[in-house]
Amino acid sequence: MHDAGKDVPAIRNKPDLFGLTWAWNAFWELSTCRSIGMVAGPIPWTAVQAYADANGMCEGESYFLHEVIRHMDDLWLNQQNAKAKQSNQAKRRDGIGGRHRDGIGGRR
Repeated sequence: MHDAGKDVPAIRNKPDLFGLTWAWNAFWELSTCRSIGMVAGPIPWTAVQAYADANGMCEGESYFLHEVIRHMDDLWLNQQNAKAKQSNQAKRRDGIGGRHRDGIGGRR
């Protein structure tokens, strides 16, 4: 983008996450372990512990992994819930969902 002559503050001021890529990778790997139903569930504690064990983490590293993943997961779940709520509100506004007079789908 700099080649195009535009200064992009978000790129110029991007945070340096060099030391945290392991946490990012762990989060997305562990995200495959969450239950999915009507909504996405949290990453199970057992999955985080299995990841720590498989990667030879000591007790302190394991504790830190649990804390980091739990915080990341809380943020992700809150974002997903907000998106779902917004989508449901749009569907209600647009008359999608609910029941038809004959009792099948749609709105009355």
